[in-house]
Amino acid sequence: MIPYVTPTDLLGDPVAPASITGPNDQATLGVNFSVISVARLWEMCRIATSTVDTIAAQTLRGDSVYEELSGPGHRLGLINGSVARFVTSRKPLLSVVSGQYAFGSPPWQWNPIPVANIVPEQPPFSDFASASWESADPGQAAFLIGQYCGFGAGHQGTRVGIRYLTGWPVTGILPSVVTTGTFTLSSDVVTVAATTGIAIGSNYIGAPYLAGIALPTSIVVGAPVTASFLPVGTTVTAVSGNSLTLSNVATGSGTATLIVGYAPGSTLINVDDMTTWGLGVRGTIYDGLNTESVNSASVSGAIMTPTPVGPGTITLSTATLLAHLPGVAYSAMPGVIRWATMLAVKVQALERGATAITAQATPGRSSSAGGSAIDRTNKAIATMLLPYRRVF
Repeated sequence: MIPYVTPTDLLGDPVAPASITGPNDQATLGVNFSVISVARLWEMCRIATSTVDTIAAQTLRGDSVYEELSGPGHRLGLINGSVARFVTSRKPLLSVVSGQYAFGSPPWQWNPIPVANIVPEQPPFSDFASASWESADPGQAAFLIGQYCGFGAGHQGTRVGIRYLTGWPVTGILPSVVTTGTFTLSSDVVTVAATTGIAIGSNYIGAPYLAGIALPTSIVVGAPVTASFLPVGTTVTAVSGNSLTLSNVATGSGTATLIVGYAPGSTLINVDDMTTWGLGVRGTIYDGLNTESVNSASVSGAIMTPTPVGPGTITLSTATLLAHLPGVAYSAMPGVIRWATMLAVKVQALERGATAITAQATPGRSSSAGGSAIDRTNKAIATMLLPYRRVF
């Protein structure tokens, strides 16, 4: 799955797959990322994502969680004669998927709890479909359960399990179509093997995906495309059968992989993880100069039960205004978490520089300049993530 920030966020320009030509963000982060390879930047973004999750002691991206507790006890007890309080270890609480209860000792004999009887004690403070959701407070971490959790079995004699959705939706945009194209030097026409769908089963932006999933999108006029024989910024100007007319002529002849993005006005986007996007969340496509916010409406994919997870397609309730190549993030994550992740990337770059400084220092001594900057940045990251730490 895509990290919380991408090289596009660090470089401040749209990313054509396999090449980055935009300016670096040295003025903001104090690090010249343009001297770091694209592959290494992706690795640093993934390490930074893991660092942020580790400090928060939980996965901050949208996630499906199953949790069991025994009661009555500290985290599972009654607040009156018929309502139980289940204190979760994760937050924010987005939605309940299912619930069950049992009495006595293992093996548990489970009985279902209707989803309508399980509600968040404090719903999220911000509407999923509003601008404020992207800076939302995580809220409280407890469910109230009506009528199904009597504690007649004695101390710790009742077992309750709840599956719920938590975190902030984050996903990576996959191509609308990946196909093979036959190019002719100086021609703006290319013949492709297919104009519809993407079969996930190969590596893209460094991440393996499930094989055999056909994602239902097609090549349309206005879609950006990239291939080894095409200049950056090429788009589709006409589609006739398996023949595409492009806005630029080919720079060479031969067969190459053609990666197709999304034209302005798109309402379907293929993604690497659809978890929690079906809740109608407002998110932002972080695509450099083409950054924009759009609302999700529904999802579809190979794994839909007990809850949609994994690669799939998001249907947008508001069409895109701008064109997008794949490899960028579509995220509803609060800006402070994204900034903490960027700083965690910066720490890795500073550590590389500090190592070089120390190696060149006078024998028997080391420079503290790099170390102090790293310490200050690490403290800032930890402070930013305090409200998002795991509860238990």
